[in-house]
Amino acid sequence: MLKRNIEVDLTAPVNLAIVLRGASGGTVVVTVTQGGAALPIAGSSIRYVAETTTEINKTVGAGITITGANEFRIAFERTDTELQNTAQRVNHECKLTLPGGEPLPIFAGTLQITPSVFVTATV
Repeated sequence: MLKRNIEVDLTAPVNLAIVLRGASGGTVVVTVTQGGAALPIAGSSIRYVAETTTEINKTVGAGITITGANEFRIAFERTDTELQNTAQRVNHECKLTLPGGEPLPIFAGTLQITPSVFVTATV
């Protein structure tokens, strides 16, 4: 299971490549700063979208959890990847909207789903 921690400073664009194994989950923990200082994100809306065959779409309360003053987690479930075409590389992005603000890009880049490894035995 994937677990990655990333720090994003909103003053610089972030290109993020994520690789997930099909039929497996994982977590990406994102710490948000602006100009090197923690950016409070309480009450913000956050959206993650991956342009997979069956789109992966996460929002706060539905796959995204704000876990700290300037930290959130994106949880990928097994069901997000188990019915996807493997070996595909697609665009994905995550945006944060502070209360009363405009959407801010957190990251963009690619998501790749790799084949799962299955071993069978016959007797």
